[in-house]
Amino acid sequence: MSTHLIQLKIDLSLKEKLQRVAISKGLTVTSYIKMTLTEATENDRDFALTENGFTEREERRLLASIREGQEEYKKGNLEAYNSMEQALKNLAI
Repeated sequence: MSTHLIQLKIDLSLKEKLQRVAISKGLTVTSYIKMTLTEATENDRDFALTENGFTEREERRLLASIREGQEEYKKGNLEAYNSMEQALKNLAI
């Protein structure tokens, strides 16, 4: 497995806190950061992309928004337009 260097700048107080946490777990700061990144990318389903290219959270939010819009349209609270020109005309732009 090849490795790659990632550098980042953090303020001193964050670095000191990070060092204390890593030491309390018996790890170096580098090992602690690697462990944290590995856990985040393996366990967090929000990094996985759906077939549409969204994260699962984004796709759920988008689908919920679409359903909400459809319900509002059925209630008569939204208008449908056949063109952008019609929509802009209604907005008086």
